Amino acid sequence: MNERPGGAEGSFSNRPPSAPFILIGRRRSYHGDTIATARALRPFYQIWCVLAAFVASDWRRLFSPSPLEKSRLEILSLFFQARKLKQIKRPRTVIIISAVIMVLSESDAGKSLTAAAARGDTAEVRRLLEERRVHPDTRNEFGKTALQVMMMGNTNVACLLLENGANPNIQDRFGITPAHDAARTGFLETLCVLVDHGASVNIPDKSGALPIHIAIREGYRDVVEFLAPRSNLGHQDTRGDTALDIAEASCTPDMVELLKRQLESSLAFQS
Repeated sequence: MNERPGGAEGSFSNRPPSAPFILIGRRRSYHGDTIATARALRPFYQIWCVLAAFVASDWRRLFSPSPLEKSRLEILSLFFQARKLKQIKRPRTVIIISAVIMVLSESDAGKSLTAAAARGDTAEVRRLLEERRVHPDTRNEFGKTALQVMMMGNTNVACLLLENGANPNIQDRFGITPAHDAARTGFLETLCVLVDHGASVNIPDKSGALPIHIAIREGYRDVVEFLAPRSNLGHQDTRGDTALDIAEASCTPDMVELLKRQLESSLAFQS
């Protein structure tokens, strides 16, 4: 029988393992399981990275050649070519870097578009939408779209954004829509453009206020007259006030009379 030097009693295999050895052994076993798990999940992780890259780059526009999309396509093309030639040992790292570059380029585009819309620069807004193919709902660093920060009195900018697919009912964290902003500032023409492109005037903000509620408080009679037949006059805000209640509290008899006539005509139509 072959024995290790030192006999059976002195052999390493027959000695009770010390605490440090047990700890190291456990670490090794845990490390091995971690590596095996990571290898098993690697394909799913790479797929997730690819999806993240495409989502970040707005995949619907990847096939529309523009300076912004060309840079994205070049990144993806170079990656897949290098991967095919086995020149990239860690593809997920490259995909993550590509996704970060795409997100940053999208963020820069959002800043440029919102800044141009806020200035009322129609030519620059058109260039960004048509030449660079920036999506009109691209957000800036504050989470705002161009329609939310645009110069409200500039109907040309509003038309450009809406005709290129901007969401007319987009809400911020307070539930405020572009229609709320137009009613607050009293720009009736801009409000008409929003409504013509599908904006709803019956979306409440977080306080439950409709655009007509805001227009009454601000005293814009022409805006109230436009909104009255299109608004749900029975809607109550979080304090339980309707449009008529707000008009009565604001001591504006002309608006009170306008709203009463509208309510009467609505009841007559329903009957």
